[in-house]
Amino acid sequence: MINRRWLLPLVVVGLLGVGCVGSIVALLLSSRAMVPFDELIPEDPSFPLDWSTGEMVASSVDWRISERVSRNAPDAPFGAASSDTRAWTDGGEASATPRISVEVLVYANPVTAWLQYSLFPPERAYRPDWPNFQYHLEDRFPAVWPYSGGFADQEDVACGLGGPESCQMWFYWARHGQYILSIEFFAPSRGASTELFALVVAEFDQYTGIRLLK
Repeated sequence: MINRRWLLPLVVVGLLGVGCVGSIVALLLSSRAMVPFDELIPEDPSFPLDWSTGEMVASSVDWRISERVSRNAPDAPFGAASSDTRAWTDGGEASATPRISVEVLVYANPVTAWLQYSLFPPERAYRPDWPNFQYHLEDRFPAVWPYSGGFADQEDVACGLGGPESCQMWFYWARHGQYILSIEFFAPSRGASTELFALVVAEFDQYTGIRLLK
């Protein structure tokens, strides 16, 4: 016979166990159909021509694909099974030219993608590289994020250098089932506003998200 004083703790543990199992089941049910990488990142995105922020007028940037990289485990980053990246620059010097990099990471299942996303969001994954993440500056997150596509299960936006009004290194991560979409916008010395980065994110998140609908 169970002592009454242990009854409540046992019930709580049991309910927590059921909750955990339920959460894992819900995660597994969020799995997306497998889609070829070629269909998840646009080759020729329609970048807005009226971008203007800080010293940068984006309509003067001759955006073009500078590279495409496909990798499989163990070379794929962040513990992914495989990944595909496309990047756009204006072809100038790497340290001084704007750059947009879009990466799709695919995991074995939504649970492993969720673990990666939850344990290593951009502000933790890139902590050694960017001062906002090293010193936990409050302005590493925008006060208001103007874009919501409704496609992702989870999303995270963070600024690694500068502030939301003029950030020189933006990060966006979104988990779609077993996929993680990573978008980076490097705007050295000139910075990009939250609104501008939201336009960049919308372009790619809608393209990828609609192809990964549940």
